[in-house]
Amino acid sequence: MPDHLEGSFDPTKVDIRIHATWGTSNPETGASVHVEWGLDQPRDESLEDQLEALFPDSWRFRYKWYRPVERLPPGAPPPEWRAELLASLVHCLTASGIKGADQFEAFPTGWIWIAQVIAHHMSAWAREGEQIRIQSIDKELGMLRCYAHDSARLKRLCRWAQCQSEERCMATGMPGETRVEYGRVLTLSDEMYALFELDPAALQDRMYRARR
Repeated sequence: MPDHLEGSFDPTKVDIRIHATWGTSNPETGASVHVEWGLDQPRDESLEDQLEALFPDSWRFRYKWYRPVERLPPGAPPPEWRAELLASLVHCLTASGIKGADQFEAFPTGWIWIAQVIAHHMSAWAREGEQIRIQSIDKELGMLRCYAHDSARLKRLCRWAQCQSEERCMATGMPGETRVEYGRVLTLSDEMYALFELDPAALQDRMYRARR
C-alpha cells in the first residue's frame, strides 16, 4: 500500500475469530437464553434442535447467528482516500492470483477497514496456494454480504465481515443503525442520517467518493 495511505489501523492485528450463536426469548416475560459455540467451531444443529424442543411456543423469538470475538474500533479513513485505498487492495488481491478482486470497489468508506482485513487474509491464503474466487460483495439490508469460494476459513471470514458491518455506519465507521428511506436500506450514524435527510448526494459522496 502506498506510504501516504498508511494510517493508524493495522489489519494484521485484528482477531477474525467468531462464535456461532443460538438464542430464544419470551416477549411476554422478557426472559431469554443465549448460547455460543466454541471459537471458529461449527454449530451443533442437533443440540440446537434439542434445546429448541425444551421451550414452549411462548418462547417464539429464536435466532441463529454469529458473533465476532471483538468488534473493530470505530472510525474510517478520510473519504478522499477511498478510491486509492480500494484500488491498492484490488491490485494486491489480483497480484496474489485472486479472481473477482474488482468486487472490492463496492465497499463504502465506513467499511474500508473491514475490506482491508479481508484483503490481508485472502492475499495471505492465496500465497499459501489456496484458490480464491470472489463471487460478489453486496450491501443487502444495510449489511455486508461477501461471497467467496471455496474453503471453510473463507466462509468464516465472510461471516466475520458481515457481523462487523452490523451497526457500523457506511459513511464514517462510527456506531450506526439500519435506516430505510425511499426504498434504500443503509446503516448510518445519527449524524450521517441527518445529512442524508438534508442532502442525499452529499452522503453518497461521503460513502462512495471517487478519484478527483
